[in-house]
Amino acid sequence: MKEKNLFDYFKSCILDNYANFSGRARRKEYWGFYLFHLILISILGQIDTKLFGVFLMDHPWLSWLNLSILATLLLWLPSTAVSVRRFHDRNKGALVPVAIHILTLLTLVFPTNRLYSDYLNEPGLNASISATLGIILGVVFVTIAIYAFVVHVTNGQQGSNQYGPDPKNPEIENELDAIGTE
Repeated sequence: MKEKNLFDYFKSCILDNYANFSGRARRKEYWGFYLFHLILISILGQIDTKLFGVFLMDHPWLSWLNLSILATLLLWLPSTAVSVRRFHDRNKGALVPVAIHILTLLTLVFPTNRLYSDYLNEPGLNASISATLGIILGVVFVTIAIYAFVVHVTNGQQGSNQYGPDPKNPEIENELDAIGTE
């Protein structure tokens, strides 16, 4: 069987596993998907800048014309799915990656600078509460994101687990049992 390259993993996440939250994803699949996701969003961001320039800043209600935001929204589901499958490879549940992706989507749809701008421009109790809440949520989000990053870079559980067979060796149920049988 031919070894997949990183772009093959990206295509597989889009074409074969668009909304597949079951099973496991190895590190190569996860990082291959995110590498090409980042490249695509960067290219589209450059195109947005050339096409629209500062126009979207002056007319925020037109921000949905932004190609990079549209692509991010289209890739949100496979992005969440591959992250969940990556957590499954570490024998962990889906709560953390789903929460991170939902918070990221909410931040994209409702940017915090628009939500809190009225409060932050006025001194007083509302500004203090808003700023404190923003700091607390920011610390919680960063802490969870660091935990998720560690899970995403750590090697998966060897052999089968409750989420399926090892994606590196799916045909071998327990790698220790396979020693000496090659």
